[in-house]
Amino acid sequence: MKEKLMIQKQEKKRNEVLSIMSSSIENKDKILEREFTEIISLSTYFDKDYYTKLYLKDKDVDPAFHYLTIGYKKGYNPSPLFDTKSYLDANQDVASLNMNPLIHYELHGKYENRTIAPIITNSGTYHSYKITRWLKRKLARFCCHSYIKKNKNKKILVILHLFYTNSFKEIKEYLKNLDCYNYDLTVTYIKNSDASLVFEELKQYKKDVRLVECENFGYDIGPFFEILKDVNLDDYDIVLKLQSKGTNKKIYVYDQIFCKRDWFCNLFNGLLGSFSVHKMIDILSNDNHYGLVAADNLIIHDPLHKVSLVKQRLKHLNYSIPDSYKFVAGSCFALRASLLKDIQLLHLSLNDFEQTERGFFSFAHAMERLICISVSNQNYKFYGIKADRYRHLKWYRLEKYLSQFSTKKIIADKRFIFNDDFVWMTLEPSLVLDYHVEKIKLKEIKRQYFYGNIISLKECEPYLFLCGDKESYKKYTKFHEEHNLPSMTEERFNELIRSINKNGYNEKYILVINEKNIILDGQHRACILLYKYGEDYEQKVLKVHLVVPDFSNLRPFRRKIQLVDRSIY
Repeated sequence: MKEKLMIQKQEKKRNEVLSIMSSSIENKDKILEREFTEIISLSTYFDKDYYTKLYLKDKDVDPAFHYLTIGYKKGYNPSPLFDTKSYLDANQDVASLNMNPLIHYELHGKYENRTIAPIITNSGTYHSYKITRWLKRKLARFCCHSYIKKNKNKKILVILHLFYTNSFKEIKEYLKNLDCYNYDLTVTYIKNSDASLVFEELKQYKKDVRLVECENFGYDIGPFFEILKDVNLDDYDIVLKLQSKGTNKKIYVYDQIFCKRDWFCNLFNGLLGSFSVHKMIDILSNDNHYGLVAADNLIIHDPLHKVSLVKQRLKHLNYSIPDSYKFVAGSCFALRASLLKDIQLLHLSLNDFEQTERGFFSFAHAMERLICISVSNQNYKFYGIKADRYRHLKWYRLEKYLSQFSTKKIIADKRFIFNDDFVWMTLEPSLVLDYHVEKIKLKEIKRQYFYGNIISLKECEPYLFLCGDKESYKKYTKFHEEHNLPSMTEERFNELIRSINKNGYNEKYILVINEKNIILDGQHRACILLYKYGEDYEQKVLKVHLVVPDFSNLRPFRRKIQLVDRSIY
């Protein structure tokens, strides 16, 4: 009876909040903040005592409000039943807008059959894995005896960023494949995380392990540079950079499907698999052509918009970035230790990276590419080890089907010039059913707010700014900065106004709208045109119908999969 009353209370609160979100009442953001806090406190997946004990030093802080505004951005979990990072990884539409994952799940996710992941994983999988790996390890050491004998004195440094602490049991089985070599292990972990749960296991496995606590800055790249700055690279022949990749994803990226453990297995089997570990060490020790080794299918060429983003984020380093390069998606790789000296000279540490938050292409995203670029710049090649061929076989038909809907054809269309951040955040994670150019009256174009309500261009802050309302625009830019959303400063906006007034509007920078006439890119340009020519003015736009795969019923060896509209949520 008590459980039934709680469900009814949750449903009532949800309906109230959805009603507020679709309204235009005054101080709506403040009201929603209060309502969202209550939704979290009522959620089955929020444990006040768990959250307070693990993450809050100040016991007077409301834990539900803290998770709503700060905690989820730092990757904190509201309870052992809900993994914040896994939910965002599995739902890129939520991640792209920095929406609180538990709020999304309570308002929308549970009604859309979106899956959640508990922090504690099933141990049965691990035990069967452990037995299998033991047998493979024995066989590999017998078959690769000559490699081991030749390279057993090579000195190896392993730097592991342990964000997902529940992954360590499996990672430990991979590390055991290194036991016949001479290696040091450094493990970085996030301050205030539940990493202490595996400390004893770490120390029992390797007594001389070095444990380093880090603030949650720069994903796994910031901690890597924090360790690298104090390493004497002359003491090592090979450095392995590893991270505990999440294992609850269903994602289509780099033209490949990764379901749950797929990406994790690809990364680790390509480096530390029972046989590949010996091949990796031999290549980096004895073949002077190769400087980096990783899983073959995760060595990726970046498209032009990402090259541009890398150059923008690294311009202050004055480092030579080529127009074409490769990097390792997932940033787990092994490389010659001497090649890291070039990167070490940049003298970067954890404090040079932003707090880990989803959204923009960050400094960490750029630096994971720069590590790989530096290998190529020193005239060394990448070696890809083929791993997990079964993954490729089971998803091959679906990958071929999805490739026909790739947004690459829009991005490569030379009729248009797109903002790089827009391509990264909106086009790249999506598929496209249709896109075409048409003329539309400016009054028909709408904008959808972060919280879901839809307004006309005349109600947008850039248009109000043009009409003299500076305060609304300041609040608008502040909100975007706080939530790591695309933003345009007053200075940049004024420069855009001057440019269009002087030179006219260049239609190659086309306005992009979806099938519901909601603007996806070009809001500021649209507002300038509206102010100059009025709401009946007809403007060329690019109308795109963006979709995402529905992975709720994902099955191997299928030929097709359902595609669903990509909404703001």
